[in-house]
Amino acid sequence: MNFLFLPDKVKKELGTQTPDKQPLAVLRTSACFDGSPGEGYIIAMEDRTFLFSRSIGEDNYRKLEIPYPEISSLSIKKEKFESFIDMASGGTKYLIKFSGFEEKDIMPMLEKWSSVTQNTSPEKTPPKQPEPIPSVQEAPPLRTPTISPPVGLAAALMFLATADNKIAQCEDDYIRKTFCDNDEILKAGLEYYKSHSYDEVIAELSGLDHQQALCVLANMTELSMSDGTFSSRQQKMIWKFAQAVNLTHDEYQTVKDVLLLKNQLVVLYNK
Repeated sequence: MNFLFLPDKVKKELGTQTPDKQPLAVLRTSACFDGSPGEGYIIAMEDRTFLFSRSIGEDNYRKLEIPYPEISSLSIKKEKFESFIDMASGGTKYLIKFSGFEEKDIMPMLEKWSSVTQNTSPEKTPPKQPEPIPSVQEAPPLRTPTISPPVGLAAALMFLATADNKIAQCEDDYIRKTFCDNDEILKAGLEYYKSHSYDEVIAELSGLDHQQALCVLANMTELSMSDGTFSSRQQKMIWKFAQAVNLTHDEYQTVKDVLLLKNQLVVLYNK
């Protein structure tokens, strides 16, 4: 992630802490650093790491500042659809979810921590007293999905297409084109759609990483616009999904605005 894309509140806080210094690495996380649902950012500087996070609905970010010598362990864990920063400091363990596609962005932080800890003995660098932070023992157990992300997307698109109690031909064509007429995915998605609710498909998709969530958001939005309308019900359904996968309102709005521009082809015919 580029430093320029950090929220203004985070950049302002960093500016007062590390003026005129560029970070080694910047990473957007898919949860708070205490494991609760929300958004967060890891900013690795030359001598320390900053963690910012806020829960859904919160306006201000919580901040954690940890010098590298105070990090007792640091590694990356991988699971089927997700990756995690596994870090321990001051007797507290952190397991922070992020998109596996962004793993390369955080590697400079791991390399810096490794070089610092190899060259610094505990006797030379007495540990500082950690700042008071919420006690974190272990991240909450992750929900195990019963369907794959493509099947979940197919089912979600079907719910959106029938939000007005009918499915337009262009919506049906969009769904088929999205999955290249893959009958296996389409049949599995239809079966899930017929036997489950929209809330259940959202729960299935709640474990998506950031990049997967944005992909689903974009397809849900474009499908809803494909028949020339974008009903308030569809918008509410899409925003409900965005909240479930910890996307910010800015991300939701940006995707919607870009696709609105893309699909307003009528402007090309205006004289």
